[in-house]
Amino acid sequence: MATYGDENIGVRVVVGIVCILTILGSVVIIISYLCFRSLRTKARLILVHISVMDLAVGASNLVGLLVFYRYYNVPNSPLPPSLDGFCKFQAFVAEYATLSSVLWTVSLGVYIYILVSPAIVTLALDKTFHTRFVRASCALSYGLPLVVTLWLLLTGRLGYSPEDSAGWCTVVTFNNATGRDDAYVSFIGYDLWMYLAILLITVLYVASRLNLRNQMMYVNRTRDRSMSDYKFALIPIIFLFLRIWTVIQSLLLEASSSPPDWLVVPLLYLTGIGDSAQGFANAVLFVCFTKAVREAFLQSVTCKSCRKYRQRCLSPKPLCVAPFADSQISGEGNGAFPTPPSICRNLQDIPP
Repeated sequence: MATYGDENIGVRVVVGIVCILTILGSVVIIISYLCFRSLRTKARLILVHISVMDLAVGASNLVGLLVFYRYYNVPNSPLPPSLDGFCKFQAFVAEYATLSSVLWTVSLGVYIYILVSPAIVTLALDKTFHTRFVRASCALSYGLPLVVTLWLLLTGRLGYSPEDSAGWCTVVTFNNATGRDDAYVSFIGYDLWMYLAILLITVLYVASRLNLRNQMMYVNRTRDRSMSDYKFALIPIIFLFLRIWTVIQSLLLEASSSPPDWLVVPLLYLTGIGDSAQGFANAVLFVCFTKAVREAFLQSVTCKSCRKYRQRCLSPKPLCVAPFADSQISGEGNGAFPTPPSICRNLQDIPP
């Protein structure tokens, strides 16, 4: 079976570049929240939590690639004691941050659905709801991954194994005593939460998109509607594209202990990139494809009309003037068309 060894140095280079892009993308999202008050909505705060975890994923995976554990590994022997502790720490951070990022992404989907769903719109009108939701998300998205990762650590399932090699230390499913993979370790440690996340994120974002379409039928703005639709469609599509490869790899390893290299090598690229690219993908979607954030960064750098800019962009302002929830995700609404009163207040909490 192919690994991230000498014969696949190209994989390490590609994944290393993706890790660096994720670190930079996550930092940009965090900076945009800290520097521009007009972007400080609760949903954008959830996005910041996602970015912090993606930053940890990118950094830990990059460190794992630079250490090159394979050079220190002796067949049928553990890593040297001086490196074994660091390996487990790196695996702990990577696994914890990955699970937390996935759960925070689900929380963002739930939050947006609540804001735009007519059936539960009264819940979102409660002024304390948004703060309570973020606190509950913190408890779930930070607490549950901690329990799972501690279980993996205490049962000796974090470390490095050539059979489970992803270039960095991670969850070890291979059992040396039996010579086979323990499927339940991968299922509880990663696959279960990924299956649930894929299902929930797809359903929530499709439902949110349909709700917005139904509520905005009377607004004749085809171009803006298509912009809203593609942004909502991209969120689950990007998540699925990045995360599905690790699940496929797990199923492949369970079906065959020695799959062919022609199938494994492409999966090494895809899983390595997918596991590390979420922060970069979020930056592209919520910074590069977001007019309000682009303009804020551009004006802060070029300092055009500095006094006017500070007054306009660095002070709180109401954001329920745009007709689509995505206008609050992107900040691209111009306020020319009113939003239905039932969701007007809620839209200011969807991330630009």
